[in-house]
Amino acid sequence: MSVVEINTLEEFHDLISQGKPTIVDFYATWCGPCKMIAPTFAELAEKHASHYVSFCRVDIDKGEGEDIATEIGVRGVPMFVAFQNEERLGDVVGANQSALEVMNA
Repeated sequence: MSVVEINTLEEFHDLISQGKPTIVDFYATWCGPCKMIAPTFAELAEKHASHYVSFCRVDIDKGEGEDIATEIGVRGVPMFVAFQNEERLGDVVGANQSALEVMNA
């Protein structure tokens, strides 16, 4: 399973409303910590490929990424937010690998 790049509000709402857990990585291309944690996020997506979980990314500076980030209340990047059935289950702010791994457990 690969990480899906989300570019529009419609794509975002479609993914988080599918009923399965969805982990969204809010990031920016200029963000050093975002670049540092990106391989870990990709590894988790591969590790959980057989599970019923979606992994997505939103560039807060591209397309409708800023609108999505505003709607969600992104406080800083990277920020990882878990959703299921459009309900926000939790989030991790910062490049905190151990917290991200717990979120995906």
